[in-house]
Amino acid sequence: MTDTRPFTGLKIEGRRDHAHLDTLTSIVPEPLREEFRRLLDGPRVYKRIGRHDDRTYWLSQKEGSDLVTLEVVLPAYQSREELLQVEQELMPDALPPGAAFRTRPVSDPFDDSPETAAVLRGVDAALARGEHWSTVSGTTLESLRRDWLRSRGLY
Repeated sequence: MTDTRPFTGLKIEGRRDHAHLDTLTSIVPEPLREEFRRLLDGPRVYKRIGRHDDRTYWLSQKEGSDLVTLEVVLPAYQSREELLQVEQELMPDALPPGAAFRTRPVSDPFDDSPETAAVLRGVDAALARGEHWSTVSGTTLESLRRDWLRSRGLY
């Protein structure tokens, strides 16, 4: 993790219906689509779809839930702006009527720094308010680190 690049990927969540599954399928690269469809019909667990170019694709389905999550993991830490660019590249320009997806950034699960935790709390708060994850804007990990040190009299 770097001071301004806390994200490692993007999760895209939608309902398990025709419109959402078609859109998620279109996001998955063509060489991985058959495996994606096969995994959709299988047990509802967290499964690796495969790797294409420099990205790894995962499918998450929970038993008893009508939600499906596509996770795209990137090879390097991403800034807010870089991840927004990835999101714009992945998501179609127009969604089918009635389709709505929830996107959220993914962080390194082994990054236990207080700065990253603070960014993720901000993301969670934005999502809870119904805002897009990227509305957590002017805050960088460096500014959060300074605030944390200041709060302990160390800066």
